[in-house]
Amino acid sequence: MRKDLVLALKDELARSILDLDLVGSNEYAKYATHSKNSDQNVYDLLVKDQAFREKDFVEKLSKKFGVDTQTNPIFIDASKINIPKKFSEENFIAILESDEKILNIAICTPSSLNSVKNLSLISGKKIKTFFTEPDYIFEYFGIKTESKKPLEKIEPNKVSKTAESNLKEEKEIKESVDIESLKNAPRQSSQQKIKLSSDVVNAVDEIFSYAIDNSISDMHFEVFRDRSDIRFRKNGTLISLPDYDNFVSKNYNAVIARIKILSTLDIAERRLPQDGKIAFTSKSGTDVDLRVSVLPTNLGERVVIRVLNSSNLALSVDKLGFSNQQLKDFLTAIEAPQGMVLVTGPTGSGKSTTLYGAINHLNSPDVNILTAEDPVEYTLSGISQVQVRDDIGLSFASALRSFLRQDPEIILVGEIRDTETADIATKAALTGHLVLSTLHTNSAVGAISRLINMGLPHYLISSSLSLIVAQRLVRVNCEHCLTSSDVEGEAMRDIVNEVKELKGLQLKHSKGCPKCYDSGFSGRRAIHEVLRISPKIQKAIAQHASEQEIIKIALSENFISMRDTSFKLLKDGILSLSEFLRSVPQSNSEEDEQ
Repeated sequence: MRKDLVLALKDELARSILDLDLVGSNEYAKYATHSKNSDQNVYDLLVKDQAFREKDFVEKLSKKFGVDTQTNPIFIDASKINIPKKFSEENFIAILESDEKILNIAICTPSSLNSVKNLSLISGKKIKTFFTEPDYIFEYFGIKTESKKPLEKIEPNKVSKTAESNLKEEKEIKESVDIESLKNAPRQSSQQKIKLSSDVVNAVDEIFSYAIDNSISDMHFEVFRDRSDIRFRKNGTLISLPDYDNFVSKNYNAVIARIKILSTLDIAERRLPQDGKIAFTSKSGTDVDLRVSVLPTNLGERVVIRVLNSSNLALSVDKLGFSNQQLKDFLTAIEAPQGMVLVTGPTGSGKSTTLYGAINHLNSPDVNILTAEDPVEYTLSGISQVQVRDDIGLSFASALRSFLRQDPEIILVGEIRDTETADIATKAALTGHLVLSTLHTNSAVGAISRLINMGLPHYLISSSLSLIVAQRLVRVNCEHCLTSSDVEGEAMRDIVNEVKELKGLQLKHSKGCPKCYDSGFSGRRAIHEVLRISPKIQKAIAQHASEQEIIKIALSENFISMRDTSFKLLKDGILSLSEFLRSVPQSNSEEDEQ
């Protein structure tokens, strides 16, 4: 039986249940949301919860369409009376015991009535139609369902080991889990009061909803020797909530199984890493994608879930954190008809957000924009986005070559990883295309050295590059618990004494409060350095100038480094000294040159 036919049948059954008022519209909406989150059919969920009586369903159909019912059908094989199996399956018509003149059939949906006349022509007999319970139709065609009746035609020995394991895990998850003890669990603050449902399925949904509605970027489900817990990354800091820790610790295996089922992963596989994705709608109605990574450890599986919420994405370039001059240089470069703009920084520094902001600024109906990404984290309207897949040969380089035959004005390459990609990207930038991409380097000028090390000739780099942005994400002090910093420890005092810009500054930090979950931080912001490839810098690159020589030229043209930006944030009390030392590159090309 084709899967698409079965899904169509179940969808029609679910709609009929709603149309016949067997389930209220509000209740049906909840099942529809659950269906979207769990990748289960609405009809299966309704049957599983016994949300309606199948007897009432058949009786209401009979009354509405004037068709008799058959409560205890006795079926025969359609082939015995020369009815094509394909016709029977496509229309979900089950053949009942009949006589020579009349052919009795059973159906469970109104749409099957449309085929009755054709069946009369095929069989040459008069047709007598009955509505019967869907379970009998599913049994007749050997369809697996959540029905309460056993389906005799499904042979247990034909079920795969993985399916058996999944069914076993599903059974564990369906069972109610006692979490009454969580009601009296200690809480850190009134903002963290959580109401968990009494079963794992609903509890996982509530954990996901809490994370989405509280701007959590990552969820970590972790197993250790003495405990299992969950931590949330908020504003770049991992925080733990006691209620969730207690619940996850008591039900860890069932929680992980539930997540793997939602991600359509193999829950029987516990030896290899797995990656999956969940389309989820929170209780507040926010639609997000959850990117799931499962990693086996010696103590069990740990799961990290990245929350990809496009509503939190800063798609306006004026919200990216640039200074006025930096924003002006950035807009000049991305609005040019050709050239290459690079964004550099370590993983998690916000490079993709900056590129998405640029693409969104440039997106218009008269511009053809193509992107190659690994992975495609956010889907943007009006832009063709390609998911890179090295396992089948779809690399950044091969995608980029294909892009050049698609008549684009703007090309985004998620990352320049190798010489081939770098060579194609730079040549595309010279032939009338605007190319946006990322590199992993510590500074803006370091991107030039990186391209040289990849084997690109100096003249090609100097001719194609337009702008380089280096950036970091730093955690901002919580304004509710901000206090002056007493520099303690010999190492810290030495740093303050060695860095001339720190001398005399009234340093501040946040000590932690309920508003910031005792982390001392409230949000994050980007700090940048923007290197405009001016004619002088172009000439210097072509002449094989060193990084220090290029920096010297840039400083004469009002280049502002990340360190200089950070010193201003330190002075204003926005940034703590520890965060400055953690996030901002401490090498200073200007000082090295001197």
